[in-house]
Amino acid sequence: MKNSIFIYWLTLLGLAVNSSVVAQSFSFEPNLARMDNEKIGVGVDFEMRWENEYTITTETGFPRYIEFDMNINGTVLSKPALNPNHQHLDLYFGYLVSFKKAQELQIGQEPGPSKDYGALGLGINANFEANQTFTEQNVELGTELRYTNSSKKFLPVVELSYLFVTPVRSDFREVLNTDNNLFQRFDARAFWAVRFGPFLLNPDFRYFRSLDLAQALKENGLDEGLHTAISLGYVFEERDSGLFHFFEYLYLQYNRGQFPVYLDSRETIEAGITFLF
Repeated sequence: MKNSIFIYWLTLLGLAVNSSVVAQSFSFEPNLARMDNEKIGVGVDFEMRWENEYTITTETGFPRYIEFDMNINGTVLSKPALNPNHQHLDLYFGYLVSFKKAQELQIGQEPGPSKDYGALGLGINANFEANQTFTEQNVELGTELRYTNSSKKFLPVVELSYLFVTPVRSDFREVLNTDNNLFQRFDARAFWAVRFGPFLLNPDFRYFRSLDLAQALKENGLDEGLHTAISLGYVFEERDSGLFHFFEYLYLQYNRGQFPVYLDSRETIEAGITFLF
């Protein structure tokens, strides 16, 4: 377990150090969390994203592109047993078709406005997920159908995945005297980034359904779960220099639900600040 924790956080730190080269963004979120036992805990969340798109040249029709994304999330709460979030490394490689139709232009002609309704793609998805103490660890590989958008703020990003999951370590299974057998899982996620002036609303809904699980695991709640996170943030004005240059927004967030590395649902209300590098 210690080796897994060390490797995970070493990877996170290494990416952070080189974020100016290989990462699009790195955010750091210290917060205070009111947990479902009504006690206040201190927490820190991390998120790092790296995206690369390769556009396939086309003169007319709908643009196509190849996309490679890496997203890594870390979360620490002073009471690990009550943490509703998980440690997650997500790799996606896919082929997408944009719904923004390319224009056929003549020499000297200025491009006119073109409606953009996002892009739809199919790709390969690989994940590593764990709880805060790394006593539950899964490695996953499968396919993902993804809809993305960047201009229609009320349309969500949607990700539908069918994964083959291998439990690398599972104290749940050890206690229940169940083997760490390969199983299948369906994941669905929809999330929004809605901006109203200086305010940012981020609803995020995730659902999973696991198949081919041992009966003991089903009876203990590992077969299905829903996780909801809704945050409201106040976005700071951009600054060119100084400490406030790294301040992104103040936020209040509600988390409730279950990820596949937990047996039950848990809940927190968080308030914190996001630093973006």
